[in-house]
Amino acid sequence: MRNPIFRAVATFVLTLGFVSALPASAQIRSAPATPQARSADWPQIGFDAGHSGYNPYETILSPSTVGGLHLRWTRSGVSFPVVAKGLLFASDASEFRLSAFDARSGALRWQGDPTPESPGAPAFDGGRVYATSYGPELYAFDAHTGTLLWSSTGPAYGFSPPTIKRGRVYVGDPGTSYSFAFDEMSGDQLWAVDSFPENTNAQPVAADGLVFLGPPFTAVNAATGKIVWTSSISGGSPTAVGGVLYTTVEYSSVDAVDAADGTIVWSTEIGGYGGLLAVANGVVYAGNSLGTVTALEAATGHNLWTATVGAFAIGGTPAVANGVVYAGSVDGQLAAIDVGTGAVLWNKKLPASVVSSIVVNGMLYATTADNAGVVAVYAFGL
Repeated sequence: MRNPIFRAVATFVLTLGFVSALPASAQIRSAPATPQARSADWPQIGFDAGHSGYNPYETILSPSTVGGLHLRWTRSGVSFPVVAKGLLFASDASEFRLSAFDARSGALRWQGDPTPESPGAPAFDGGRVYATSYGPELYAFDAHTGTLLWSSTGPAYGFSPPTIKRGRVYVGDPGTSYSFAFDEMSGDQLWAVDSFPENTNAQPVAADGLVFLGPPFTAVNAATGKIVWTSSISGGSPTAVGGVLYTTVEYSSVDAVDAADGTIVWSTEIGGYGGLLAVANGVVYAGNSLGTVTALEAATGHNLWTATVGAFAIGGTPAVANGVVYAGSVDGQLAAIDVGTGAVLWNKKLPASVVSSIVVNGMLYATTADNAGVVAVYAFGL
């Protein structure tokens, strides 16, 4: 039998282009007596279907308050959370199911119907939670109860985390060269497209009526799956903002690509092996294998600043909210950085590799993974 926890991490690594490393346990600190007002959701990987990594609604954490972050709770065995309607949804690889927790206290609210193999990173929309696994490739659960509503049928594995936009769920299948669109309500397959070559399909990105597959990158019509353009550009999973795709290419550079036709707008060297990107307010934030985050002007690629997070690669996509960019590294460093200056405002050493982080409703959630693939979620608040 496949190791389910290792598969949860390997799936994220394969489809989003990340590197992993080291266990996770910590003491739980009690929540403040007066909970703070909730401000928004973080419903899917990368916050939105374009994977911008930017939460524009955060009002609690800011450059002036982030220094007060402390550990509020931790959960071992779960990973890659999303947050919606006061609940945190995460893959529970050890139980072969999704679980929902109170986003502020970490208290368990429900465990979903089990799946044949452990589910991957979830996504929320319209009162449902979606996740991929080994065949069937896509599941929909009731977000209030964890009850399985439907599972898709067909030959695909759909390892990539789902991307949701306008009633459609998009998944990429790294086991083949195909990507798929499913109806969000019924689970019916709407289209399948072969984007070549095999074993490279990252999580699809959706924006402006197109879905971007690959690498190498292919743009298809979101409604029909018809190929609009193809490109030889082969980088990490892209970010789509304002009609431009941003991606790391040739290991050490960040490229901006016109989303309408696939032509390169600019290319900037940042050093090391490139990682995943976030884009917010006209700035691209790029992590790399050197453990740094570099800020680039989105219109020109001009280098604004570089901040050091750790000694090794940045894990997952940086998260940006309310004047702060958050990033973690393979050596377990988690940092909050001022978006204007690149100054490190807060940092925390975790006992395992940081593979993702999200910021929502005054909370910072980080997923860690050790060398054996054992995962945990750490929740920090004021």
